[in-house]
Amino acid sequence: MKKTFLLCLFLINTLLVAQEAWRPIGPDDFNQASYNGVDFTTLVLDSNNVPYVAYQDDGNGDKITVQKYNGTSWELVGNAGFSAGVANGISLALDSNNVPYVVYRDAAAGDRGIVQKFNGTSWVLVGAVSNGVAYYTSITIDSNNIPYVVFSDVSNGYRATVQKYNGTLWELVGTAGFSVGIAYDTSLALDSNNVPYVVYRDYANGQKATVKKFNGTSWDFVGTAGFSTGVAKSPSLVLGSNNVPYVAYQDVANGDKATVRKFNGTSWVLVGSAAFSAGLAYDTSLALDSNNVPYVVYQDGVNGSKATVQKLNGSSWQLVGTVAFSTGEAHTPSIALDSNNVPYVVCKDFGNGFKATVRKYNGTLWELVGTAGFSTGTATYTSLVLDSNNMPYVVYRDNVNASKSTVLKYNGTSWDFVGTAGFSDGGARNTSLALDSNNVPYVAYIDELNGSKITVQKFNGTSWVLVGTAGFSTGGALSTSSLSLVLDSNNVPYVAYPDTTNGDKITVQKYNGTSWELVGNAGFSAGTANYTYLALDSNNVPYVVYQDSINGHKATVQKYNGTSWVLVGTAGFSTGMVLYTSLALDSNNVPYVVYSDAVNGNAATVHKYNGTSWELVGTSGFSAAGAIYISLALDSNNVPYVVYQDAANGNKATVQKYNSTLLDWELVGTVGFSAGATTYTSLALGSNNVPYVVYSSTRAFAKYFGVENALSTNENTYSLNQTTIYPNPVKNSFSISGNEAVNEIEIYDLIGKRVLHQQNTTNEINIEFLPKGIYVAKIKTEKGITSLKLIKE
Repeated sequence: MKKTFLLCLFLINTLLVAQEAWRPIGPDDFNQASYNGVDFTTLVLDSNNVPYVAYQDDGNGDKITVQKYNGTSWELVGNAGFSAGVANGISLALDSNNVPYVVYRDAAAGDRGIVQKFNGTSWVLVGAVSNGVAYYTSITIDSNNIPYVVFSDVSNGYRATVQKYNGTLWELVGTAGFSVGIAYDTSLALDSNNVPYVVYRDYANGQKATVKKFNGTSWDFVGTAGFSTGVAKSPSLVLGSNNVPYVAYQDVANGDKATVRKFNGTSWVLVGSAAFSAGLAYDTSLALDSNNVPYVVYQDGVNGSKATVQKLNGSSWQLVGTVAFSTGEAHTPSIALDSNNVPYVVCKDFGNGFKATVRKYNGTLWELVGTAGFSTGTATYTSLVLDSNNMPYVVYRDNVNASKSTVLKYNGTSWDFVGTAGFSDGGARNTSLALDSNNVPYVAYIDELNGSKITVQKFNGTSWVLVGTAGFSTGGALSTSSLSLVLDSNNVPYVAYPDTTNGDKITVQKYNGTSWELVGNAGFSAGTANYTYLALDSNNVPYVVYQDSINGHKATVQKYNGTSWVLVGTAGFSTGMVLYTSLALDSNNVPYVVYSDAVNGNAATVHKYNGTSWELVGTSGFSAAGAIYISLALDSNNVPYVVYQDAANGNKATVQKYNSTLLDWELVGTVGFSAGATTYTSLALGSNNVPYVVYSSTRAFAKYFGVENALSTNENTYSLNQTTIYPNPVKNSFSISGNEAVNEIEIYDLIGKRVLHQQNTTNEINIEFLPKGIYVAKIKTEKGITSLKLIKE
């Protein structure tokens, strides 16, 4: 029996180790409609109300990518970037079996129109729809699952051409180039009888809107050619359930505002008022609900070019939710409605790193479909530290709060603001974060309100207060370089920075309880210093590393001997120029330095000081390609870890650690483990040697390397007794009820850190010291193990 139990434990442990991977702390960056910048966003919903988006994917060579939302998260449909070349003019449609089709202009095929469909496993060609260059491609699928495509046909004088797929090849619908003149902004729709309609900006009629339909033999005008008052940009066409065509467009004759018209059987009449948008309306997109109520989304020129949606309410247009609801400018917005008439919008969101952002209207506001990171807006200069309970804190320059400083901490379930978001008085650059021995956070930053001088603040439990004077440095700090903050064992804060009043040389200051005083001389480096990084050894001796301009921009380290700053080894000890220097000291006070190594193609190189000289740790330039935004940390066994933006893997985040047995650097988990490109990668190691990483991928994301959810709250129950915890939720203490005596209890947070361990428990278990959040209680009796969800209030 004992052998069987031990074998089970071994197998469980083996499984957990095998499942170690990079896990999100809070929002998952893979749960985004796109991971990088996009263009040509388009949106459709399937018969189950599942949204699909297609776009030109900047992170995959500007090729086409399609994703769908599975109800919980966004997932790729096939491979990302599946087109042969750069994809422009993207249009997406679904057949009655929810099979997605895309059409696009493929640069690798001479800019011909290409159609692909997803076969359940991969994207397969449905052929080329044009012999020459095709602009403004648009696709729709009839009730027999036959795809139709319209495009501006360059080989036919930019006139409109429609083709359909007959199961073997693409055949013309009517005549090629059937429009009288040049047709731009072509858009295609089918009525309930599978009759195709096409709208376009008609150069034969002063760029006004023209609609044609196919009569079985040829293309007829629907009403008058050029029916709009003036130039009609970005016309969007849909047909109602009664086969009435509607067109929305940017109405140049009416101040470039949005106008919608419908065909009443005789003429094109206004739907509501002409020019109903408050100002310029770019990239209009139109949809009808099940009651034929039109909805229009547009880039709202009078409201920062953000996305605005309006719908017709009887005879007038009204806002759907808030005006200008996107984070930033919304380019190429696209709208669709589900079977419950809930509107969804996708756009290229300038406020979210030009990514594809999807929102739906919940009746009150436009809510995000998926995630966009734990910061509320763009986050730069992200810096990560862990408290004594291994809880992560992050500081960043907060774009949504006037570029001021914001700090968040993770409570075990979600990210909370520490004090007020955007607490600095003005813009804050080069933010740096440290915690004292009581877990009190301190932040240093270059203070734009005080002449780019240094300001330090700490959180007093209620608000952020100044440590000394705001802008205490004599002059400004070089903004292109690093500002570094550390606290010694007595909770004394130190800062290091390139000092503009001293020729951009390094200055270090510390706070003496009343004011900031110099540590040694101001501007003590021989020349201009960039990428400064400060660390303290166990005796509170400060060390700095920097890019040393007077020594060929190589790496130099100095330490303070109590009187002056002295070199550690040789000045400029690296082989060549360095960037992004970072410094850490091990438990024996041995300094390690990492940098982006110009001699090795900006790949990462690490050195340590052996008491006499700087020696390589492993191979120089060990990363696969360029490594920037490098951060270095040492675990409790003095094993060095580095995180960096990995040029070999789409500028995603990669972590490596040194294997002293192999004398080489090895990957920690998957190479390029972030969803998209990253900047400002920052690394910290917990007391359990678990690596944590934070980075900016427009917004802030964080991950740790370990088992999913640490211990699942759905862990199998090995004991048959009815073990329970009461009360639960718990404020201060709880008891355990069951038929078996409790031999041992362990409590874990959801990141995997064991926060309590007691044996032979008979009394109440006090957890008053734990932060609020969700935990897992692992209770061991003679009959087995039970894992229960525990909520700390």
